[in-house]
Amino acid sequence: MNQTRRHSLIRGLLCAACSVMLAAAALPVQAQDYPSKPITLVVAAAAGGGTDFLARTLAQDMSRELGTPVVVANRAGAAGNIGTDAVAKAAKDGYTLLLTAGAPLTTNVALYAGSLPYDPIKDLAPISLLAETPEFILVNPSFAAQTLDQLVRMIRAEPGKYSFASGGTGTVTHLAGELMKIMGKLELVHVPYRGEGPATNEVLGGQVPMMFGTTSSLPLVRAGKLRALAVTTAQRSRVAPEVPTFSESGFPGFDLVGWYGVLAPAGTPGPILEKLQTVIAKIGTSQAFTEKVSGHGMTALAGSPEQLANKMKSETLIMSQLVKAAGLKPGP
Repeated sequence: MNQTRRHSLIRGLLCAACSVMLAAAALPVQAQDYPSKPITLVVAAAAGGGTDFLARTLAQDMSRELGTPVVVANRAGAAGNIGTDAVAKAAKDGYTLLLTAGAPLTTNVALYAGSLPYDPIKDLAPISLLAETPEFILVNPSFAAQTLDQLVRMIRAEPGKYSFASGGTGTVTHLAGELMKIMGKLELVHVPYRGEGPATNEVLGGQVPMMFGTTSSLPLVRAGKLRALAVTTAQRSRVAPEVPTFSESGFPGFDLVGWYGVLAPAGTPGPILEKLQTVIAKIGTSQAFTEKVSGHGMTALAGSPEQLANKMKSETLIMSQLVKAAGLKPGP
Protein backbone atom coordinates (compact mmCIF):
# COMPACT_ATOMS: atom_id res chain seq x y z
CA MET A 1 0.00 0.00 0.00
CA ASN A 2 1.54 3.33 -1.06
CA GLN A 3 1.90 6.22 1.37
CA THR A 4 -0.84 8.36 -0.21
CA ARG A 5 -3.36 5.55 -0.02
CA ARG A 6 -2.36 4.78 3.57
CA HIS A 7 -2.87 8.40 4.59
CA SER A 8 -6.25 8.46 2.86
CA LEU A 9 -7.34 5.31 4.70
CA ILE A 10 -6.22 6.71 8.05
CA ARG A 11 -8.10 9.96 7.44
CA GLY A 12 -11.21 7.98 6.57
CA LEU A 13 -11.00 5.93 9.75
CA LEU A 14 -10.44 9.03 11.84
CA CYS A 15 -13.42 10.78 10.26
CA ALA A 16 -15.62 7.74 10.90
CA ALA A 17 -14.48 7.60 14.51
CA CYS A 18 -15.10 11.32 14.94
CA SER A 19 -18.60 10.95 13.50
CA VAL A 20 -19.44 8.19 16.00
CA MET A 21 -18.03 10.25 18.88
CA LEU A 22 -19.94 13.35 17.81
CA ALA A 23 -23.18 11.39 17.44
CA ALA A 24 -22.75 9.91 20.91
CA ALA A 25 -21.92 13.29 22.37
CA ALA A 26 -24.97 14.83 20.68
CA LEU A 27 -27.44 12.56 22.50
CA PRO A 28 -27.29 14.29 25.90
CA VAL A 29 -27.46 17.66 24.16
CA GLN A 30 -30.43 16.44 22.14
CA ALA A 31 -32.22 15.41 25.33
CA GLN A 32 -31.24 18.67 27.02
CA ASP A 33 -32.75 20.71 24.19
CA TYR A 34 -35.80 18.46 23.94
CA PRO A 35 -38.53 19.47 23.43
CA SER A 36 -38.10 22.49 21.20
CA LYS A 37 -41.44 22.21 19.38
CA PRO A 38 -44.95 20.84 20.01
CA ILE A 39 -45.38 17.12 20.74
CA THR A 40 -48.20 15.09 19.19
CA LEU A 41 -49.84 12.51 21.45
CA VAL A 42 -51.62 10.07 19.16
CA VAL A 43 -54.69 8.29 20.54
CA ALA A 44 -55.59 5.15 18.62
CA ALA A 45 -59.30 5.60 19.44
CA ALA A 46 -62.11 8.05 18.81
CA ALA A 47 -62.81 11.04 21.04
CA GLY A 48 -65.12 10.57 23.99
CA GLY A 49 -63.90 7.32 25.56
CA GLY A 50 -61.60 6.44 28.42
CA THR A 51 -58.42 6.52 26.33
CA ASP A 52 -59.25 9.97 25.01
CA PHE A 53 -60.00 11.32 28.50
CA LEU A 54 -56.71 9.99 29.81
CA ALA A 55 -54.76 11.42 26.86
CA ARG A 56 -56.20 14.90 27.25
CA THR A 57 -55.55 14.85 31.00
CA LEU A 58 -51.94 13.72 30.49
CA ALA A 59 -51.35 16.17 27.61
CA GLN A 60 -52.35 19.12 29.75
CA ASP A 61 -49.94 18.12 32.52
CA MET A 62 -47.11 17.28 30.09
CA SER A 63 -47.47 20.67 28.41
CA ARG A 64 -46.95 22.34 31.75
CA GLU A 65 -44.02 20.14 32.78
CA LEU A 66 -42.20 20.27 29.44
CA GLY A 67 -42.96 23.89 28.60
CA THR A 68 -44.29 23.08 25.13
CA PRO A 69 -47.74 22.24 23.71
CA VAL A 70 -48.72 18.56 23.72
CA VAL A 71 -51.46 18.11 21.15
CA VAL A 72 -53.84 15.13 21.20
CA ALA A 73 -54.55 13.59 17.78
CA ASN A 74 -57.27 10.94 17.54
CA ARG A 75 -56.41 8.33 14.91
CA ALA A 76 -59.14 5.72 15.30
CA GLY A 77 -59.87 2.68 13.17
CA ALA A 78 -58.82 -0.92 12.46
CA ALA A 79 -58.88 -1.88 16.14
CA GLY A 80 -56.25 0.71 16.97
CA ASN A 81 -53.93 -0.24 14.11
CA ILE A 82 -54.19 3.07 12.25
CA GLY A 83 -52.97 5.22 15.12
CA THR A 84 -50.47 2.67 16.39
CA ASP A 85 -48.94 2.13 12.95
CA ALA A 86 -48.65 5.90 12.42
CA VAL A 87 -46.55 6.19 15.58
CA ALA A 88 -44.49 3.07 14.81
CA LYS A 89 -43.48 4.65 11.49
CA ALA A 90 -43.08 8.23 12.79
CA ALA A 91 -39.75 10.05 13.15
CA LYS A 92 -37.71 8.71 16.05
CA ASP A 93 -37.29 12.09 17.69
CA GLY A 94 -39.73 12.10 20.61
CA TYR A 95 -42.23 14.43 18.96
CA THR A 96 -44.80 11.73 18.12
CA LEU A 97 -45.98 9.56 20.99
CA LEU A 98 -48.74 6.98 21.43
CA LEU A 99 -51.23 6.68 24.27
CA THR A 100 -53.22 3.50 23.89
CA ALA A 101 -55.24 0.95 25.77
CA GLY A 102 -53.44 -2.35 26.24
CA ALA A 103 -55.72 -4.62 24.23
CA PRO A 104 -54.74 -3.38 20.75
CA LEU A 105 -51.06 -3.89 21.58
CA THR A 106 -51.54 -7.38 22.98
CA THR A 107 -54.44 -8.70 20.89
CA ASN A 108 -53.77 -7.54 17.35
CA VAL A 109 -50.70 -9.75 16.96
CA ALA A 110 -53.06 -12.73 16.89
CA LEU A 111 -56.10 -10.97 15.45
CA TYR A 112 -54.20 -9.66 12.43
CA ALA A 113 -51.70 -12.52 12.17
CA GLY A 114 -49.69 -12.16 8.98
CA SER A 115 -51.10 -8.75 8.08
CA LEU A 116 -50.24 -6.48 11.01
CA PRO A 117 -48.28 -3.55 9.55
CA TYR A 118 -46.09 -3.19 12.65
CA ASP A 119 -44.64 -5.27 15.47
CA PRO A 120 -45.69 -3.85 18.87
CA ILE A 121 -42.60 -5.28 20.56
CA LYS A 122 -40.00 -4.37 17.93
CA ASP A 123 -41.41 -1.12 16.50
CA LEU A 124 -42.47 0.66 19.69
CA ALA A 125 -40.46 1.77 22.70
CA PRO A 126 -42.33 1.50 26.03
CA ILE A 127 -42.20 4.64 28.16
CA SER A 128 -44.64 4.10 31.02
CA LEU A 129 -47.80 2.44 32.24
CA LEU A 130 -50.34 5.13 33.04
CA ALA A 131 -53.59 3.76 34.46
CA GLU A 132 -55.86 0.75 34.71
CA THR A 133 -59.63 0.45 34.77
CA PRO A 134 -62.33 -2.18 35.24
CA GLU A 135 -64.90 -2.82 32.53
CA PHE A 136 -68.66 -2.83 33.01
CA ILE A 137 -71.46 -4.45 31.08
CA LEU A 138 -73.96 -1.65 30.48
CA VAL A 139 -77.49 -1.65 29.11
CA ASN A 140 -79.93 0.98 27.98
CA PRO A 141 -82.31 1.72 30.90
CA SER A 142 -85.28 0.71 28.74
CA PHE A 143 -83.83 -2.79 28.34
CA ALA A 144 -85.74 -5.41 30.32
CA ALA A 145 -82.80 -7.03 32.13
CA GLN A 146 -82.19 -5.61 35.60
CA THR A 147 -79.38 -8.05 36.50
CA LEU A 148 -76.74 -10.06 34.66
CA ASP A 149 -78.59 -13.26 35.52
CA GLN A 150 -81.75 -11.91 33.86
CA LEU A 151 -79.73 -10.85 30.82
CA VAL A 152 -78.16 -14.29 30.46
CA ARG A 153 -81.60 -15.97 30.65
CA MET A 154 -82.91 -13.61 27.93
CA ILE A 155 -79.96 -14.39 25.65
CA ARG A 156 -80.32 -18.13 26.15
CA ALA A 157 -84.06 -17.97 25.48
CA GLU A 158 -83.46 -16.35 22.06
CA PRO A 159 -79.93 -17.23 20.87
CA GLY A 160 -78.46 -14.75 18.38
CA LYS A 161 -81.19 -12.14 18.86
CA TYR A 162 -79.23 -9.74 21.05
CA SER A 163 -76.11 -7.76 20.27
CA PHE A 164 -73.47 -5.87 22.23
CA ALA A 165 -71.44 -2.83 21.20
CA SER A 166 -67.74 -2.30 21.81
CA GLY A 167 -65.06 0.27 21.12
CA GLY A 168 -63.75 -1.85 18.27
CA THR A 169 -62.62 -5.34 17.33
CA GLY A 170 -59.80 -6.48 19.61
CA THR A 171 -60.36 -3.84 22.28
CA VAL A 172 -60.81 -4.88 25.89
CA THR A 173 -64.47 -3.83 25.62
CA HIS A 174 -64.80 -6.41 22.84
CA LEU A 175 -62.78 -9.15 24.53
CA ALA A 176 -64.85 -8.85 27.71
CA GLY A 177 -67.91 -9.70 25.64
CA GLU A 178 -66.17 -12.63 23.97
CA LEU A 179 -65.07 -13.96 27.35
CA MET A 180 -68.66 -13.73 28.58
CA LYS A 181 -69.86 -15.61 25.50
CA ILE A 182 -67.29 -18.39 25.99
CA MET A 183 -67.79 -18.81 29.74
CA GLY A 184 -71.58 -18.56 29.53
CA LYS A 185 -71.91 -20.51 26.25
CA LEU A 186 -73.95 -17.64 24.84
CA GLU A 187 -74.87 -16.61 21.30
CA LEU A 188 -74.47 -12.85 21.20
CA VAL A 189 -73.73 -10.64 18.19
CA HIS A 190 -70.77 -8.24 18.39
CA VAL A 191 -71.19 -4.74 16.92
CA PRO A 192 -67.82 -2.89 16.81
CA TYR A 193 -67.44 0.89 16.63
CA ARG A 194 -64.49 3.22 16.15
CA GLY A 195 -64.04 3.90 19.82
CA GLU A 196 -65.96 3.69 23.06
CA GLY A 197 -67.57 7.11 22.56
CA PRO A 198 -69.47 6.14 19.38
CA ALA A 199 -70.45 2.80 20.92
CA THR A 200 -71.85 4.58 23.97
CA ASN A 201 -73.90 6.91 21.78
CA GLU A 202 -75.50 3.94 20.02
CA VAL A 203 -76.49 2.31 23.31
CA LEU A 204 -77.81 5.62 24.64
CA GLY A 205 -79.90 5.98 21.50
CA GLY A 206 -81.25 2.44 21.79
CA GLN A 207 -79.74 1.21 18.50
CA VAL A 208 -77.83 -1.48 20.42
CA PRO A 209 -79.17 -2.79 23.75
CA MET A 210 -75.88 -3.29 25.61
CA MET A 211 -72.14 -2.70 25.60
CA PHE A 212 -68.95 -3.22 27.56
CA GLY A 213 -67.49 0.08 28.67
CA THR A 214 -64.85 1.57 30.92
CA THR A 215 -65.40 3.68 34.00
CA SER A 216 -65.72 6.73 31.75
CA SER A 217 -69.35 5.59 31.38
CA LEU A 218 -70.07 5.81 35.11
CA PRO A 219 -71.31 9.45 35.00
CA LEU A 220 -73.99 8.23 32.57
CA VAL A 221 -74.84 5.42 34.99
CA ARG A 222 -75.13 7.91 37.84
CA ALA A 223 -77.41 10.06 35.68
CA GLY A 224 -79.69 7.10 34.96
CA LYS A 225 -78.87 7.07 31.23
CA LEU A 226 -77.17 3.67 31.41
CA ARG A 227 -77.54 0.72 33.78
CA ALA A 228 -74.47 -1.23 34.99
CA LEU A 229 -75.17 -4.94 35.47
CA ALA A 230 -71.72 -6.26 36.42
CA VAL A 231 -68.02 -5.38 36.61
CA THR A 232 -65.30 -7.51 34.99
CA THR A 233 -62.77 -7.48 37.84
CA ALA A 234 -62.35 -10.20 40.46
CA GLN A 235 -63.36 -7.80 43.23
CA ARG A 236 -66.02 -5.09 43.21
CA SER A 237 -64.82 -1.72 41.99
CA ARG A 238 -64.14 0.86 44.68
CA VAL A 239 -65.78 3.52 42.49
CA ALA A 240 -68.97 1.50 41.98
CA PRO A 241 -69.18 -0.92 44.91
CA GLU A 242 -72.90 -1.39 44.34
CA VAL A 243 -72.24 -3.17 41.02
CA PRO A 244 -71.71 -6.94 41.46
CA THR A 245 -68.84 -8.77 39.80
CA PHE A 246 -69.25 -11.33 37.03
CA SER A 247 -67.96 -13.92 39.50
CA GLU A 248 -70.82 -13.11 41.85
CA SER A 249 -73.29 -13.32 38.97
CA GLY A 250 -72.68 -16.80 37.65
CA PHE A 251 -69.26 -16.44 35.97
CA PRO A 252 -66.73 -17.69 38.57
CA GLY A 253 -63.14 -16.76 37.74
CA PHE A 254 -64.10 -13.95 35.35
CA ASP A 255 -61.35 -11.29 35.66
CA LEU A 256 -60.43 -8.74 33.01
CA VAL A 257 -58.80 -5.36 33.60
CA GLY A 258 -58.12 -2.63 31.03
CA TRP A 259 -54.85 -0.71 31.15
CA TYR A 260 -53.19 2.17 29.33
CA GLY A 261 -49.60 2.96 28.40
CA VAL A 262 -47.45 5.53 26.62
CA LEU A 263 -44.98 4.54 23.91
CA ALA A 264 -42.69 6.09 21.29
CA PRO A 265 -41.27 4.84 18.00
CA ALA A 266 -38.51 2.30 18.56
CA GLY A 267 -35.12 3.89 18.05
CA THR A 268 -36.03 7.13 19.82
CA PRO A 269 -32.84 8.23 21.63
CA GLY A 270 -32.54 6.82 25.14
CA PRO A 271 -32.04 10.19 26.86
CA ILE A 272 -35.30 11.47 25.35
CA LEU A 273 -37.18 8.35 26.47
CA GLU A 274 -35.71 8.74 29.95
CA LYS A 275 -36.79 12.38 30.10
CA LEU A 276 -40.32 11.48 29.03
CA GLN A 277 -40.50 8.62 31.53
CA THR A 278 -39.35 10.89 34.34
CA VAL A 279 -41.95 13.52 33.46
CA ILE A 280 -44.79 11.00 33.11
CA ALA A 281 -43.81 9.29 36.38
CA LYS A 282 -43.91 12.67 38.12
CA ILE A 283 -47.35 13.37 36.68
CA GLY A 284 -48.66 9.85 37.33
CA THR A 285 -47.77 9.97 41.01
CA SER A 286 -49.04 13.49 41.61
CA GLN A 287 -52.11 13.97 43.76
CA ALA A 288 -53.81 16.13 41.12
CA PHE A 289 -53.48 13.50 38.37
CA THR A 290 -54.41 10.65 40.69
CA GLU A 291 -57.57 12.45 41.76
CA LYS A 292 -58.53 13.32 38.18
CA VAL A 293 -58.30 9.74 36.93
CA SER A 294 -59.82 8.40 40.13
CA GLY A 295 -62.83 10.61 39.47
CA HIS A 296 -63.32 8.60 36.29
CA GLY A 297 -62.90 5.29 38.11
CA MET A 298 -59.34 4.68 36.98
CA THR A 299 -56.32 3.84 39.09
CA ALA A 300 -53.20 5.84 38.23
CA LEU A 301 -50.02 3.84 37.59
CA ALA A 302 -46.42 4.92 37.15
CA GLY A 303 -44.74 1.82 35.83
CA SER A 304 -41.27 1.68 34.37
CA PRO A 305 -40.56 0.95 30.67
CA GLU A 306 -39.52 -2.57 31.71
CA GLN A 307 -42.84 -3.15 33.49
CA LEU A 308 -44.78 -2.02 30.43
CA ALA A 309 -42.65 -4.20 28.15
CA ASN A 310 -43.17 -7.25 30.38
CA LYS A 311 -46.91 -6.61 30.56
CA MET A 312 -47.14 -6.41 26.78
CA LYS A 313 -45.27 -9.69 26.34
CA SER A 314 -47.20 -11.66 28.97
CA GLU A 315 -50.64 -10.42 27.94
CA THR A 316 -49.92 -11.04 24.26
CA LEU A 317 -49.80 -14.76 25.09
CA ILE A 318 -53.03 -14.64 27.12
CA MET A 319 -54.96 -12.56 24.59
CA SER A 320 -53.77 -14.74 21.72
CA GLN A 321 -55.37 -17.72 23.45
CA LEU A 322 -58.64 -15.80 23.86
CA VAL A 323 -58.61 -14.70 20.20
CA LYS A 324 -58.10 -18.30 19.12
CA ALA A 325 -60.74 -19.70 21.49
CA ALA A 326 -63.30 -17.14 20.34
CA GLY A 327 -62.43 -17.57 16.67
CA LEU A 328 -62.11 -13.81 16.23
CA LYS A 329 -61.49 -12.17 12.86
CA PRO A 330 -60.38 -8.60 12.06
CA GLY A 331 -63.10 -5.95 11.95
CA PRO A 332 -63.65 -2.18 12.36
